[in-house]
This record gives sequence, structure tokens and C-alpha cells, in this order.
Amino acid sequence: MKNDSSSSGARLRVAGMDMGPRCWFWCDEVRSPLVTACVWTELIASGNAPARVPQLMSALGISCILLDAGGEPDLTKRLVLALNGLDNYVPPPLPRNELVKEYLGNLGVGVCWDGTRGEWRNLRAAAVLFVAGAARGLVHSVGWTQEGRLYPLLKCNRSESIQLAVNDFLTPAQGVHEMVKTEPGSGAPQDDGKFETEDGSWDMDAPIVPHPAAVAPSGGTILRTEPRVRLLPSCAGPGVSQALLDSHLLNLRKERDPRTGLEDWVGGVENHLGLAKAYARLAQLVAHATSTPTKPGVPNLARYLNPLASGRFYHFK
Repeated sequence: MKNDSSSSGARLRVAGMDMGPRCWFWCDEVRSPLVTACVWTELIASGNAPARVPQLMSALGISCILLDAGGEPDLTKRLVLALNGLDNYVPPPLPRNELVKEYLGNLGVGVCWDGTRGEWRNLRAAAVLFVAGAARGLVHSVGWTQEGRLYPLLKCNRSESIQLAVNDFLTPAQGVHEMVKTEPGSGAPQDDGKFETEDGSWDMDAPIVPHPAAVAPSGGTILRTEPRVRLLPSCAGPGVSQALLDSHLLNLRKERDPRTGLEDWVGGVENHLGLAKAYARLAQLVAHATSTPTKPGVPNLARYLNPLASGRFYHFK
């Protein structure tokens, strides 16, 4: 597998991390509006993360990474500050409620906070905080360290965010209907699902071909009819076995609370790589990916990926 950024050309690469004493890293490449391919997964000890994450960002050509705000809050803040070049940035001497209304441009590596719009721009990294209440999408906010430094903070609903990632594995056959934007005259590019070379190695430069049912000469939107997700033929990255990856993804599942009768995503289980995938999916939105998510569909990923087929369940064609 080619790990430098040149291997992806103009394709967007994003990443997500579920934080804790052990940090779980997931990198995706947006191959087309219809296809997102995993290019790397890794288990990182929290003590190694400050050195390892910048290495991965450079080696894999990652544009944006989103990190769990709750698992290791101080570590997350350190990484977000460092990756955005905000370690030494001192905000103007204004009360915080006034400062968040200002325009703070060209900070660190070019990050901007537009207080009027309530929006971060050119983010390299941000912390993601799951909040209670009704789903409102991805809300941009300003976080503060104990030392008074500001950092990019994004807030979102946990259930909605996991559902967004799970839906990428599913299709209209499982109740998920997603309309995807197409470019005028180009149809809707989709890879052919054949990422392995003759010697079995992983080729991220595999050709992208138009899907015959997805031609839209005048542009517009089409219905995605195949799973968006592509995963590696074999696991890549230290600390992650194939069985471990499978189990983490299958643990993205819902259960009904017998007291309330309501369903929600299971917590307190080994689903860290699944959550890292969810953060990477949100990073696509931050990086202005071209997909257009729609109403959440069928909730249970395990229902469609279990039992695992011979070979790999993600090698869709």
C-alpha cells in the first residue's frame, strides 16, 4: 500500500480517533461521491499519540482529523492545538462571550473562526463532543483549555452521528435511501470494487469508472444503490487484527431499553474502531465532502454483516 499523499492525487483523506488510554485511529479516502475506502487503522497508546498522530497525518496525506473529546480530554486538546498550529496562539483580551462573535482569521496553519456564522474553516483537527438532546447536525463551537487557549470544538448528537456512519454500509435494500450529488456531464463516478493487484497487494490507484446506472448528463442527484464503504482486503496498521476490526464494527448496534422501550446505540462495549470510523465520517462533512446524507435508515449494522461471509464482508462490487 502506498502511504504518501501523492498516491491519492486529488482525493480527500480524512481520519477519526476514539480516545482513551488506548487510542483507535481510522483513515478514509473519499474515492468518489459514492465510495469511501479505508486506507489505514491503528491502535496507539495514549503516551505515543502526540508523536504518532502528526506522523500519520503527513504519511497518509490526511486533510482533517476529528478526535473524541471525552475519552482523554487533555490529550485531545493538546493534539487539536498542535495540529492546527495553535500552541502559541494568544486570543485577544476580550470576554469569551464577546470573543466567540469575532472573526479570527489565519490562525496557526490557516485556521479561521467566523463568529458571525459560527463556523470554523480550514480545520486540520477538531475535538468532537457528543451532546444530549435533539439532533441538530454538526455544530461548530469554541473550546477552552484551563490555560485560556481556544481550540476547535464540534458538538453533535451521538445517535445521529453513529447512524450516519452505519448508513454507509447499507443500501435501499436495507431501508437506507441517500441521494448523492453528481457533476454535470460526468455522471456519478464509482470505483469498480477491484482494489487488489494481481500479486494481492493493495492498490489505491485502482481506476474509477462510471457506474452504468448512474449517468446524469446534466448533473443533479442520484440514489446511491451500493454500499459506500470499502475496507482493506486484510487489516493494515499495528495493533489491529482482522477479528478485532470485525468485532468493533459489529458492536455498532442498537438495543432496546426495557424500562423506557426506546432503542439506542450500545455503550460500554468494544466498538472503538467503529466510533473512529464515525468520527472520520464526520470529518468528511467538515472537509466539505460531496455526499449529501439523508434521513437515517435501518439502525442495526450487525443485522446485515453477520455472519461474516467467507473472505470479507466489505468487498462489495
